[in-house]
Amino acid sequence: MPAQARRISGEGPVHIRERKALEPSWAAAGVALCISAQCLGQAPGFYPIGTIDGGDESYIMGFTQDGLAAVGYTGHSGQPAIEHAYRWTAAGGRVDAADAGLLNANTFHGMSSDGSIISGAMSTNTDWNDRRAIVARVGQPVQVLPLLSGWSKVTSAVVISGDGTVVAGTLQGSGAPAPQRGFRWTAAGGIQALPYPRAGDNFMTVRGISRDGSTIVGESVNLATGIDAAFRWRAATGSQILPIPAPPFATQARALAVSANGEVVVGRYTGQTGTRAARWDASLSMHDLGTINGSTRNEARCVSDDGLIIGGFAGQANSVTWRAFVWTSQYGIRLASEHFADRRVEVPQEYSLGVCDEVSGNGNSFGVRLLTSSGTGNISAVIVVGTPCFADFNLDGGIDGSDVVAFFQEWEVGAAASDLNRDGGVDGADVQVFFEYWESGGC
Repeated sequence: MPAQARRISGEGPVHIRERKALEPSWAAAGVALCISAQCLGQAPGFYPIGTIDGGDESYIMGFTQDGLAAVGYTGHSGQPAIEHAYRWTAAGGRVDAADAGLLNANTFHGMSSDGSIISGAMSTNTDWNDRRAIVARVGQPVQVLPLLSGWSKVTSAVVISGDGTVVAGTLQGSGAPAPQRGFRWTAAGGIQALPYPRAGDNFMTVRGISRDGSTIVGESVNLATGIDAAFRWRAATGSQILPIPAPPFATQARALAVSANGEVVVGRYTGQTGTRAARWDASLSMHDLGTINGSTRNEARCVSDDGLIIGGFAGQANSVTWRAFVWTSQYGIRLASEHFADRRVEVPQEYSLGVCDEVSGNGNSFGVRLLTSSGTGNISAVIVVGTPCFADFNLDGGIDGSDVVAFFQEWEVGAAASDLNRDGGVDGADVQVFFEYWESGGC
């Protein structure tokens, strides 16, 4: 296979390492699954987003389900401030939004599964005084969503369901301090306020929505007490507080993303050991994702559709120390660079991976903020991964009998690392997948 390439704001390609392709017989293994980015038509690689002219930052806010397209915004963090939305594909790179009806300051935050519908926000200026939620469709003027009576503008991100029919976000009122309230919008039902999860709360922030549109997550607080509570909203239950360990081990939490069916929620909790990345399962039990090198500031920011891949960052209080992590059901928490290397992608040496902000529904594409050698900057890149090398199960760089031993040590105890087909179980199908790779002698 020829070497793949990356683009930098229209500059020439920069080649990354070649990889040997292997087409496993998934049908023979009884697995209807495509985990290679190549089978989706997108080459594994490192794709910097770049910035708009005069800009110094870019953010990746959402992917299509297959990771073939992304949206976000780029701009300038200083004065004059700039915010400008974009669409991205590997083939075309970043295309700055020019949709009819966009105001000067505009941002895209989410996409429907097929990318045909985008959610975002816009305002006349970056002071956000008249910021409104918008829905964008290619070739059409942007649709401006209404406000609830008594609320003056939209703040934070505006998220969208997989079919594009449900939009959620955060409204801000007037006063000092100004209250906030979550909202949910559909074309049929219009805009509706989300209930606060606790009596007395007056400051709610929506962070994510499930692909099926059933579940909205975020945090809520009473500004007088300042104690964040992570919440999950569903029509049948209303806004529920997500449980955390008792004080002083944990005092507050935020929910930042949710799986496709709403069963897995990820975010963070804070307590006596610092801020820790967290995962809540279908029963609402919380699980600590762990730390990296003694990190005390950790946050889970995104999750794949199946809840088995989570991205975020780990470090200390100073953001210069932050490093992107990827947590998987197979390997737990580790540096994102290690996950990407195992999946056949090398990050150029001039960059460190600071924060993993987004992951596509299929877990193949990641939106990552980059740190330069000087430790500054919020320029982002899309990283598309290839097929993991199941044959080199012990990750020692070779393929031999030690990989067979390592695989069966995990498989015999039902460890998640041996669930190679990612169907949630450990059985003979995983053995067949392993030996298809191992017997080929390569990846």
